[in-house]
Amino acid sequence: MALWLIIGLLAGLAVAGIAFTLLESYRARQQKGAKIAAEQTATRILEEAKKEAKAIRKEGEARMRESLAQTKTQADQSTRQRRSELDERERQIQEKNEAITRTTDRLEKHKTELTQAEQKLTRAEEKLARREEELQRQAEQHARLQDEVRGQLERVAGLTRDEAKRSLIDQMVEEARFDRGVLEVAFGT
Repeated sequence: MALWLIIGLLAGLAVAGIAFTLLESYRARQQKGAKIAAEQTATRILEEAKKEAKAIRKEGEARMRESLAQTKTQADQSTRQRRSELDERERQIQEKNEAITRTTDRLEKHKTELTQAEQKLTRAEEKLARREEELQRQAEQHARLQDEVRGQLERVAGLTRDEAKRSLIDQMVEEARFDRGVLEVAFGT
C-alpha cells in the first residue's frame, strides 16, 4: 500500500505539476492575449489619437486659413476705403489749388487793369493840368487884352466914329480868336 500511496502521491504530484503547468500556461496565454489586446488597444487608441490630432490640425489649419482670408478681406476693404479717402482728399486739394489759381489769375488781371487805369488816370490828370495851365495862361492873356481894350476905348473916346468902329471890330476879332483858342485847348481839336 505504501507503494500505491507513493504512486498515488507521485501521480497526484504529476497531475498537480501538469495542472500547475497548464494553469501557468493558460495564465501566460491569457496574459499574452491580454498584453496583445492591450497592445492592440494601445495601437488602436494611438491611431485614433493620431487621426484625431490630424483632424484637429486640419480643422485648425482651415480655421487659420479662414481667419487669414477674413483678415486679408478686411485689410483689403480697409485699404480700398483709405485709398478712396485719400483720392477724395487729393481731389479736394486739387479743386482748392485750381480755385486758388483762378483767384490769383483774377487778382493779377485786376491788378494789371488797376495799374493801367492808374496810368491812364495819371496821363489824364497830366493832360488836364496842362490844359488848366493853358487856360490859365489864356485867361491871363484875355485879361491883358481886356485891359488893353479898355485903354484903347479910353483913347478911342477921343477918336472919330469910324476910328472907334474900326477899333471895336479889331477888338472883337481878337476876342473871337482868343475864344477859339480856348475852345481848341479845352476840347483838344
